[in-house]
Amino acid sequence: MTAEILAVGTEILLGQIADTNSQELGRLLADYGFDHYRRTTVGDNLKRIADALAESLQRADVVFTIGGLGPTQDDVTREAIATALGVELVEDQPTLQWLKERVQRQNRPWLESLGRQAQKPEGATLWPNPVGTAPGLLIERQGKTVIALPGPKGEFRAMLEQYVAPYLAKLTSATLQYRVL
Repeated sequence: MTAEILAVGTEILLGQIADTNSQELGRLLADYGFDHYRRTTVGDNLKRIADALAESLQRADVVFTIGGLGPTQDDVTREAIATALGVELVEDQPTLQWLKERVQRQNRPWLESLGRQAQKPEGATLWPNPVGTAPGLLIERQGKTVIALPGPKGEFRAMLEQYVAPYLAKLTSATLQYRVL
């Protein structure tokens, strides 16, 4: 199976932070025998993300996006996925309720912008974030899969362990065995 990684964030594109998440995901893909075809970085721009995702979907069976799932105005990855796949963005009520309860347990005020994180492309499954508030998502459509993961390192790693690795294990039984000499 082929896979591509789309790292989202103007801060990555401009070299303000290093993209270590893509490196970590690349190693995981190799461990599960995926042909990691390409890694792309794109800034926080809806059209550019949607275009890059559409291009990746022409080549790869599975496309991962990393970043752009938070509550701020420049977090537009959910919208870009919906645009690239030609589906509507819908609100997931159970996730909205989960977000409200999580914020309340943390004794933080509810901000309407946090509710953006409960939106998903129609047909997607949201993965509750075990560390933060931005859910990951998985959508399978026309033989292709898009998996969107949050960018903050702790959240990203938790999602890899809890959701991505088990999902990849289901997709392929191949595991590379290697050692560094």
